Amino acid sequence: FLTWGWWGGDVAYDNTAAYNPGGRDRLSFATYVAGTLATAAQLPNTGSATFKGHMVGNVQAGNNAYIAVGSYTNTWNWGSSNGTLNVTFDGATYNTATTTLGTGVQFSGRTTATVSGDTRTLNLNGAFFQSNNAVAGQAGNFNVTSTGTGSNAYKAAGTFAAQKQ
Repeated sequence: FLTWGWWGGDVAYDNTAAYNPGGRDRLSFATYVAGTLATAAQLPNTGSATFKGHMVGNVQAGNNAYIAVGSYTNTWNWGSSNGTLNVTFDGATYNTATTTLGTGVQFSGRTTATVSGDTRTLNLNGAFFQSNNAVAGQAGNFNVTSTGTGSNAYKAAGTFAAQKQ
């Protein structure tokens, strides 16, 4: 019911472009996740569910660029329309964040972790996905920013996918 993978691209801008005039953006190993969105009518009104899966993304840590992975768990309370997020990504643990339902079947969350004195903030945007007309998973994108500068700067972005347990 979900598919994920990698894609790449190369965009060259002419000298009159509003964004990055005369520049070039290259994407290598960018991530994607896709599936059939659930409908708001498919979301239960009571009970809870746990969604477990993975996270994968690109990292820029100081002068180092690499791909990192992590685990994703969101325990969702249908009655209160929010969840408790517990994830690890690139050695950092982000837990007890609350994800809240936004418009329709979309949700978002934000949490922090401290790694070697650096505070990292994880922002997550996701949605519920369906299989056979029932909610079967969650997926979306995330980014991480940090308070570090120079060789201690850290940023990451990627996708997550999870299946209902």
